[in-house]
Amino acid sequence: MPVLLAEPLSPRELQVLCAICDGHSNKDIARQLQIGIATVKYHVLQIFGKLGVQRRTQAVGIAIHLGLVRPDWLPKNSRSAEENWSAEP
Repeated sequence: MPVLLAEPLSPRELQVLCAICDGHSNKDIARQLQIGIATVKYHVLQIFGKLGVQRRTQAVGIAIHLGLVRPDWLPKNSRSAEENWSAEP
């Protein structure tokens, strides 16, 4: 059964989250989505708030846990985040 967020991610936030899960930097995300770096940072903060996390690795782990992304969609070096998401303070 999927877990619902109190406030769902917007389509753009989901794009940014997927880029984070792929391991892209804010600069890379800005270039890929053709938006400013400040806008990417804003979306990242919104994502962190909605997911209740403070780090990118936590966001990746929660995204996997909630079914927003699947581990087999991620690059191999990102998959360890799923195992560590609940262990980070």
